[in-house]
Amino acid sequence: MICVIANCIVMKKAETEILFEEVQQFAKRSVREFLKILTGIFFIVVIASLILHKGEMTDFAWVLMVVLSISLLFNFILGSKLILQIRTDGIYVRFPPWQPFFSKYYWSDLSEVYVREYEAMKEFFGWGLRMQPGRIGYIVAGNTGIEIILTNGKKILITTQQSDEINELLRQLQK
Repeated sequence: MICVIANCIVMKKAETEILFEEVQQFAKRSVREFLKILTGIFFIVVIASLILHKGEMTDFAWVLMVVLSISLLFNFILGSKLILQIRTDGIYVRFPPWQPFFSKYYWSDLSEVYVREYEAMKEFFGWGLRMQPGRIGYIVAGNTGIEIILTNGKKILITTQQSDEINELLRQLQK
């Protein structure tokens, strides 16, 4: 595809075919929705308190502001998701909003790819986008993930809830 941008011709690389895609989130939708409703209630109570006290911040209003801030933080964290794609040219992973673009691991740069069990606390000291020397973890839930070992020795672990499907796809791709 050719695009003309500011009188310059730019060649846009064609998208590769997505063979597998999985989207994971920290909490179930019902939990996220409940937290959004709770945050809305805290917000309304803070506004009502400010109106009743003519804009003056009381101790109660300060406590509500702290609770509202914590609730907003939890909404942000629980709203993040992990997107895993296996494409014809490699493995793509993205962790919005923490990671705005996909990290791409091309097949030619991989020495090994396999599914394995892991322990989030023991190996990565928690969940989320975890970085350690020579290692990256995209940890959301469960205890199964795709281990990628790059040709330079760096390791990447990406959690999955669909290990059987990924194992089957990896077997097909090896043929």
